[in-house]
Amino acid sequence: MDYEFCDHLFDFVRAPFAASGKPPVARSIEFYWIPSGILGTTQCVYGGTKPGKDFCDWLINHSSKEFTELLPEEALRCEGFDFPPVPNVDDWKATYQFVDGKSLRWLVLDVRLYQPGDRYDGAVRISALPDGQGMATHPLPPLPDPEPIADEPKK
Repeated sequence: MDYEFCDHLFDFVRAPFAASGKPPVARSIEFYWIPSGILGTTQCVYGGTKPGKDFCDWLINHSSKEFTELLPEEALRCEGFDFPPVPNVDDWKATYQFVDGKSLRWLVLDVRLYQPGDRYDGAVRISALPDGQGMATHPLPPLPDPEPIADEPKK
């Protein structure tokens, strides 16, 4: 288990929600591999929150460009899962939900790796739901296509 990763993950989940006078909404980061591999590009979208920006800044510098499965595996290891030492993922689409034991907030992990028709090789969304809210009362939308990068034309 990468304890540094877990520290950053739980800092993101446990950070206070900004008081805005409106009911708080889920805080999410989305991490994309476009395409994966040594020459691929990664992109992290943080939704304008400071906890999201801090987590994205760290992830961009500490996530594998080649092995997309490592990021969701590390998130799941922080919740007690274990995986074989050799990556073996051709197709992974799942949503995992956990209650953080300290903040009692829901942590939601959406994984979408190597799905036919996607213009990216992988996408992972990590969300923290506001206090007292679960997926039944606060469903998350599907992972969107990432914004075009560099000189790539918008579709």
